[in-house]
Amino acid sequence: MLTSQNVLTFQEEVLTKISAPDWTWEEACEMGLAARNLRDLTNWMIGAIAVGIENKWGEDQLGEFAKVLGFDKKTIWQYRWVVKRFGSDYQPAENLPWSYYRLAAGTENPQETMVHFIDNNLTYREADQFVKGLPIARECEHDFGETVAFLRCIKCKVLKLKEQERSIEN
Repeated sequence: MLTSQNVLTFQEEVLTKISAPDWTWEEACEMGLAARNLRDLTNWMIGAIAVGIENKWGEDQLGEFAKVLGFDKKTIWQYRWVVKRFGSDYQPAENLPWSYYRLAAGTENPQETMVHFIDNNLTYREADQFVKGLPIARECEHDFGETVAFLRCIKCKVLKLKEQERSIEN
């Protein structure tokens, strides 16, 4: 089981490494990704605990659980909702932020949506466009409509400054 000691050991390793004069860019990125993965994993764990609390003591206890953790009740409800949408036995992929899972949880088949995100290497913006039923900007043949200061693609909603359009035309 993950303990506070494990987290503190990781923190000590990071602090030791960043104070050394010879640490590399690759090490910095590796430590950053590990920290982000740890943060994202805690969302899954808190969501799973919230599902367990709801099952054992009822939904009313989630507010008390949120207070104990120092979270807003809505945050706990969101974590619980995502875990429920994916199923308690779902194992999230490493190196994909929680925000992708939160986005996919709102679809008809969250697990299938995540496979699509991963297989197509979608950025968060592209994943958001996919979920909204919009074409992916990098694959769109833009059809720009005018707004006050921008041109906006009617299909994928990507924006371009009007000044850029004038400079392209000139």
